[in-house]
Amino acid sequence: MFGMQINMVPKTVIVLPEKEVSSASSVKSGKSGKSGKSNEGQADNQSTHNSTTTSSKFGGLFKSNSIRSASISSGVSGAPSSHQRGMGAVTEEDSKQPYQPEPLDLESYRQCLHWLQQTCRPVFLKELTQMNEVPVPITEENAKHPDLIGESMQVQVGSWKQSQVQLVPIDRWGDPQDVLQEIQSLHKLRKCRQIIQLYGYLPNTSPTATQIPALLLQQPSYGSLRQFIDHHFDSIQWPERYKLALDMAQGLRFLVSQGVPCTLHSGNILVDSEGVAILTGFGSQSGQITSAPRQMTSQPSSSSQLVYMAPERLQSRGSYSPDWGVYSLGILLWELSSGRIPFDEIITRAEAGPRLAKNMEQLSSAIVKGLREEPIPGTPEIYEQLFKMCWEGEASSRPPLEVVEETLQMLVVVEPMDMLMLPGEEMGMSISPIGKPPFSRFAPLM
Repeated sequence: MFGMQINMVPKTVIVLPEKEVSSASSVKSGKSGKSGKSNEGQADNQSTHNSTTTSSKFGGLFKSNSIRSASISSGVSGAPSSHQRGMGAVTEEDSKQPYQPEPLDLESYRQCLHWLQQTCRPVFLKELTQMNEVPVPITEENAKHPDLIGESMQVQVGSWKQSQVQLVPIDRWGDPQDVLQEIQSLHKLRKCRQIIQLYGYLPNTSPTATQIPALLLQQPSYGSLRQFIDHHFDSIQWPERYKLALDMAQGLRFLVSQGVPCTLHSGNILVDSEGVAILTGFGSQSGQITSAPRQMTSQPSSSSQLVYMAPERLQSRGSYSPDWGVYSLGILLWELSSGRIPFDEIITRAEAGPRLAKNMEQLSSAIVKGLREEPIPGTPEIYEQLFKMCWEGEASSRPPLEVVEETLQMLVVVEPMDMLMLPGEEMGMSISPIGKPPFSRFAPLM
């Protein structure tokens, strides 16, 4: 399980051809699940209410535009090329000194370390097993200095109490105030199964005299949701899709209840060994802690992440609202049904275009005006109606998170019962108990 084989996806820059934004046609069958050039590598607070009010309350809201999509493509950027000296001449760029990391300043993290000592469980290196170092590309998101982008860093992973973990040493923590905010948020959110877990801290990870504390974070073994879909889409059964969708809704609802903003896309949702969807990348935007586990997995390009944003967010109207999360959840439900990132064919063909800002503005404008993907043939009706309600253009027309969760809970419980009334061969899938999907049949990515 811990023979680490991880393919990272640095962010790519894409543009949109002007003519593609307004086009709309039907999609292909959703069984591809794997992008042509896509990068490979890739809970328990439930409420039980009557969800039959869902369809009646929002029954008149099932409308959307459609557009054809295919596979997303991401380029891999290499390290910056070195400057060549010519005929002994030294240019200004040639004379620049290479980046030298500043000495580790434990004093600046005194408040963080004191809080950890008073609140969290200390973990020692001897408690960890199957330790391994994995090279992780340095991108704009995790680079301490622009000169480091394109290089790689060694990340330590291992096993602790049958959980896969990542060590995040103090020299990767980022701004001390952001770190304090993140670890306090993680501690507050620790009771939710669908939130990335901070298991504790290591007082020292160095065998030398220098003290190098580290955080012990959960590292889900199936990678990001995007990575999991890329590798296993053809084998994922509908009950398992319902369960993943329910996990996302429950995690998002818990974050909202705690006043923690969250941006959802298929790169910052991870999948653990039991098939539970785990939310990451919330809290401080500049912090590195909650984003550390997802940095080891394949991610949608930065421009692709635009398609998960609610229209009002694209228009910069108002501050964070739970309605943003409901919209993003609707996009993710469609992605689970199709195996693809929305509008990926347009994005793929646009990557070589020269006018990034203008073309991305055109895509944003089209989404604001109602451009949506077309449902995949064979998608169960209730599930289809649900994601259409979630991605409504007007925030007031979207269902509350409680209704989304109740509807998905109903699908998780009722659909398998219907399946049991029919022969497995006629359904084209094996029948398994809900609550513990047979994720062991999927090869873990970490």
